[in-house]
Amino acid sequence: MRQTVATLLVLIISNFVMVDALKDDCVKAPYPEFKHYQLLQKIQKEAAIKEERRLLAEKSKQAEKKRRYLAYQEHLKRKEAKKQKALAAAKLNRVNQSVERKGVSNSDKELLARLVTAEAKNQPFEGQVAVAAVVLNRVESDEWQDSVSSVIYAKRQFQPVSNGSINRKATDSAKKAVEEALKGSDPSHGAVYFYNPDIANGSPSPRSRKTAVIGDHVFLD
Repeated sequence: MRQTVATLLVLIISNFVMVDALKDDCVKAPYPEFKHYQLLQKIQKEAAIKEERRLLAEKSKQAEKKRRYLAYQEHLKRKEAKKQKALAAAKLNRVNQSVERKGVSNSDKELLARLVTAEAKNQPFEGQVAVAAVVLNRVESDEWQDSVSSVIYAKRQFQPVSNGSINRKATDSAKKAVEEALKGSDPSHGAVYFYNPDIANGSPSPRSRKTAVIGDHVFLD
C-alpha cells in the first residue's frame, strides 16, 4: 500500500513538472502562427510610416510649388506696375511737352512744315515727325535758340535754308507731322541732330550718341 501511494505521488509531481516545462517553452518559443502575426504587424507598421512620410513629402512639395507660383505672380504684378508707371510718366511728359509747344506760332508751324518737306518729304511719316521733333528739341534745350524760326535760320544748320528749298510749299504730310510733334510725339528719342549718311559731307561728332534710325536719316543727341 505504501508503495502504491509513493508511486502516485511521484506521478503527480512529474505531471506538475511537465506542465511548468511546457509553460516555459511557450514563453521562450511562441507558436509559428504567432510569429507570423508579429511579422505582419511589423510590415504594416513600416508601410504606414512610409506612407506617412510620402504624404508629408508630397504636402511639402505642393506647398513649395504654391510658394513659387505666388512669388512669380507677385513678380509679374510688380513688373506690370513698373511698366504702367513708366507709361504714365511718358504720357505726362508728352502732355507737358505739348503744353510747352502750344506756344509755337502759326508762322513758325508753317516754317517748320516747309523744313520737314525739304528735308524729309521722301521719308516715312515717322521720319518726318522725327525731323520736326529735332527742331522742337533744340528750342527746348538751353544750348540752342529759343524759337523755331531762330533754330531753323541759325547759321549752317539746315541745308534747305542755304539752297532755298525751305521756301517751297509744305506738303500736307509735313503739316501733319508738325502737329504730331507739337503733341509730344518724338520718334527721334530726344535727338537734336540728324543726317543722311549717303549724302552727308562729314561725320557726326564722336560725342554724339545715335538715338534712332528712321528711313535714310540717322538721329543723334
